[in-house]
Amino acid sequence: MDNTTSENDVVRVGVYRRRFFSDPARVDAFVAAQPGWTIVRRFGDHESGSITNPPGLRKVVRAAESGQIDLLIVDRMAELSGKTPALVKLLHRLEAAGVTVRSATEPFDTSAPMGRLMVHVLAMSVEWEQDAKRRQEEAQRAFQGGERG
Repeated sequence: MDNTTSENDVVRVGVYRRRFFSDPARVDAFVAAQPGWTIVRRFGDHESGSITNPPGLRKVVRAAESGQIDLLIVDRMAELSGKTPALVKLLHRLEAAGVTVRSATEPFDTSAPMGRLMVHVLAMSVEWEQDAKRRQEEAQRAFQGGERG
């Protein structure tokens, strides 16, 4: 989808945020700075990025598939999912519904092939980071358990 607009066109924007990640004022300012963009829906979740299908994202998909939004804005792409397969599946569903995803703070725009590639690379690095953090925490717990025993 091309998110440029003529004078009479309106891009219907959905905003998705996870409570711990995004700055709503920054996202609103980003959208307000784009000619013809209007926020028509807001979605959100409180779950971590490791939860791959939270209620707010399910609402995003339903809104996209029913034609309520043209564009989904997030503060950071990592808000969508911490798991690469889940993010890829979500992006495919949104793309099939004609919805583009953009980040308010990162140079990602899924309307172009390079943007889609960058989102996939980001998703893989987020998943790697979460896995490394989990392994580090497990090792720390094992070490602390060994000190007590």
